[in-house]
Amino acid sequence: MPRRPQPWLAALCAVVGAGCEGYGTFGDPFPIGVDMTSGPVVARLRDDGATEVRTAVIDVLSPITVLDAPDGDIRRRGTTLTLLGTGDVPRARLDVTVTELHPCPQTPCQVGPGDAPLAIDAIVGADALAAGAARFDFAASRMFLFPDVAGGDGARGDVCDAVLARPYFGGGTLSIGGAEVEFTGRRLAVSACLAFDPETDPDEASDAGADVLLVVSTGIGMTLLSESAYARWQAATGDTTTPTQAGSVWLPSGPVEGVRATVDRMALVGRDNTARGPCRIVHAHHLLSARSCGAGDDCPCDDEDASFCSVPGLIELTPAAPIDVLVIPDTHPLLQALRAELRPEVAEVDGILGTGALRATSLDLDTPHSRALLRCESGDGCVVRPEMSTAGDRAAVARCLALDVVDGGVPDAVP
Repeated sequence: MPRRPQPWLAALCAVVGAGCEGYGTFGDPFPIGVDMTSGPVVARLRDDGATEVRTAVIDVLSPITVLDAPDGDIRRRGTTLTLLGTGDVPRARLDVTVTELHPCPQTPCQVGPGDAPLAIDAIVGADALAAGAARFDFAASRMFLFPDVAGGDGARGDVCDAVLARPYFGGGTLSIGGAEVEFTGRRLAVSACLAFDPETDPDEASDAGADVLLVVSTGIGMTLLSESAYARWQAATGDTTTPTQAGSVWLPSGPVEGVRATVDRMALVGRDNTARGPCRIVHAHHLLSARSCGAGDDCPCDDEDASFCSVPGLIELTPAAPIDVLVIPDTHPLLQALRAELRPEVAEVDGILGTGALRATSLDLDTPHSRALLRCESGDGCVVRPEMSTAGDRAAVARCLALDVVDGGVPDAVP
């Protein structure tokens, strides 16, 4: 029987802080510190009944949870993993079926940049987090686990969250040790506009930029981008340089090699029920949050007679330092495998969004409500434009645009 929350224990934990483990069926009332110095989200954990402390990458792109078994044996079993906080204090328990195998071609397995990887011996996948909501605060290098995230989509927009509705896709079967293991579709797919037009004047704003589709991984720092997607970014910006510096990143499954480059900015947009595309959605938000369509406007509404239409929420990222990307061939097996899994539900995958591009944000994977939430935690070129369902939502957009966010996610001024 699940443990029921005890009011006295909650009060005690609120007073003493560290040392109180999560007391609900899923989650923990306090933040869990993670290591992001190499880019990926890395934590320490202990398997149920074991004294060994493992170093685990927490990767929402991985569909299953893996414990490294260098002996080559492959096993699957149910267990409870305890995530450890600072000083290896127990923080939260995850009930999950783990697969014991050696997932990489070398020993030990590694994650991080090619020239400074970090050794790991476990992968906490999306299956371990699916019972509730996981929050990754990339700006503060910490995570939270909640039963869910309260508030409807409109309420989340009122507090300046960009809601990505129904963003999980994929699923299928893995062949592990000769056995077929089914996994649920939990790949977080996000439409993005690279080099979006930052113009705030509705008379000057356009739908310029390069449309791409990315899947999110917390297991890498540098974003992976296909050659064709990078070429579209170059066409949108007029950049004619040819990147030549070789680079690589380590995934839990092994290294990925390509050439290093940067992109200047990107906007991540919520799911849209039209064929507008992410760059068109950015244009729609800039125009319709200021006023309705008028004569001579490039109106983004499908109905020719409409002067206003709903627009999903989005988050615009224009950091002071360009976003590092690793450009890889379109034919890379990693991209091909993701495309095969996700089609025909979504467009062709153009790359994998790493944590480096999200350093100014926090991300909620609110699985119980089938949504993801993005918010600004730092003022480094991060702006949220919440969803607009009616013209009356312009006031909420204006409040979020006027919000001055300082490091740590603390509002400096709320109008």
